[in-house]
Amino acid sequence: MMEYPNKSAASVLSGVRASGGCQGGLRRVLCPIDISQVEAGKPQLSVSWSLAKRSGAELDCLFVNPFYDMHAGYGPFLEGAAYSDIAQSVSPADLIRKDKKKMKALLEDAGVPVADPLVLTECQVGPVFTTVRDWMSACQGASSDSMIVITKTESAGFTDFVLGSLATRIIRSSNVPCLVLPQGRVRPGWEPTTAIMGFALDSPNVTEHDFVATLPSLGCRNVTLVHAFKREPVLQAAETYRTVTGRPNGDLEIYNLVEDNIRHRLEAAAEMLPPSFTERSIAFEPGKPEEILYRACAAVDPQAAVLVLGRSVPATELGYLGSTLQHLVSAARIPVLILPFGS
Repeated sequence: MMEYPNKSAASVLSGVRASGGCQGGLRRVLCPIDISQVEAGKPQLSVSWSLAKRSGAELDCLFVNPFYDMHAGYGPFLEGAAYSDIAQSVSPADLIRKDKKKMKALLEDAGVPVADPLVLTECQVGPVFTTVRDWMSACQGASSDSMIVITKTESAGFTDFVLGSLATRIIRSSNVPCLVLPQGRVRPGWEPTTAIMGFALDSPNVTEHDFVATLPSLGCRNVTLVHAFKREPVLQAAETYRTVTGRPNGDLEIYNLVEDNIRHRLEAAAEMLPPSFTERSIAFEPGKPEEILYRACAAVDPQAAVLVLGRSVPATELGYLGSTLQHLVSAARIPVLILPFGS
């Protein structure tokens, strides 16, 4: 991967305006938990509380029990007990009373102080996604001061790809940043000191999102802008250039022009980042974005790094995330922060 700690990149860092950038602040961390997924809930709660405490933000936890949803349609297979019998024998109030005890134990086990006035908790019974979606709509604020923390479980294969996992559906439905934790790879105390930003040359760009100013308050001090460009358009341009000019070194000239243009765009974006990022670097190379970003993620400590990506908000919650984003959310071994654009 091409990295540029040279004079040109250094001049960008030294030329950052001391007063530039906006001062972001995290006001609320939303943490939805499926009460049946306790193994994923503990690290998710721990990370959520760590981020909230570090920023002085409010931690808003929702615990969802999908009891009726899980049993619907399985009455004939429950040793003669019909679903209607189960639904009538167990009331939502009974489930919530039991869930509150589980919730308190899980919070304490994750190191979250239940009595802290900044810790809010709520228990509900119902389908996990629709319950979480309605809860998000009711409590999420501006996109620049709130964050949702969720866990991406291991892929369920083709069904997961077509229908979308719970994490993917939440990402589609949210208009605030979503932090997706890879299950089993992030320990309590996670602190993202390094941010890898997937940079696109078109607009809107990830570096332009208001939430970027909040990253230093979460611990990020080092940032790398990573860009991947496709070889095919460059090769076509080089062929045309060589034919028109008759120059034998047309390929090299075109590649140098492409590299210079990308470098200048990356350096300009680095200059506009908030000055609270103390170390900045840029990197780019030809290839598929998902492969280049995946390699960049594999080279850093998952306990101290986050991958930051941007996306457009789809018209419906069933809209696709896009192949690159979908791949990285599913496969990245470090947490992925997705910044939505649009409404």
